[in-house]
Amino acid sequence: MAASRLSSVKKAVENLLKNNEISYYFKSFDPKKHSYFDYSKYVKRKMDMDGVVRNLKGAKYRSVEEALNDIRLVFQNAIDYPKTLTRVKMAARRFLLWYESLKRKVMGPPAKEKRTWQSIALDIVAELEVNNITDTVWFLMPVDRGLVPDYYKQISRPMDYQKVKTKLKRGNYSQPQQWIADMNLILDNCRQYNKGQVSFMQIIERVKDAFKKYMKKKKFS
Repeated sequence: MAASRLSSVKKAVENLLKNNEISYYFKSFDPKKHSYFDYSKYVKRKMDMDGVVRNLKGAKYRSVEEALNDIRLVFQNAIDYPKTLTRVKMAARRFLLWYESLKRKVMGPPAKEKRTWQSIALDIVAELEVNNITDTVWFLMPVDRGLVPDYYKQISRPMDYQKVKTKLKRGNYSQPQQWIADMNLILDNCRQYNKGQVSFMQIIERVKDAFKKYMKKKKFS
């Protein structure tokens, strides 16, 4: 079981490495090189994705929990250090959401979580976030107003996976169709804002197909 789970983590990390922003966290960070002499005050144990990859490939992790903790630490360190560049900290927040879905996919839902349709829906969102991260990275959290100031002028009903998961956990959806409508709204918003941009139209189609595949896999109806 542990070997199978670690294999799943390794595959997920390989997918994550295809994302350009992961380069922020790949190599070991040297605080002194950047005159960050107070780094150790906020970061007690350094970790980078290169180290995670080497440990996974070398079968150095004794448990899947150990591997997951190291992955979380990579991004949490970037968030905890006050002088981390804004773009790096924002990307870290996105990847922490990916991490949470990876943890759910590999370890299963929390023991106290009842197995309802909402729980299965959370599994499906986790599959999308982990298996299709190069496409779904755009939808993990709300669009930043500071970076894309005109987005909220064009999109009247913003939606993202973080908001969807919160609504599922809080029981805000009374029926599955409402959840599916929000999942489709995410892609509709992307289509509206990025009118005619081929790369985004391709992303939309791939995510749509993946969503259908995971719905079928989970026998969701």
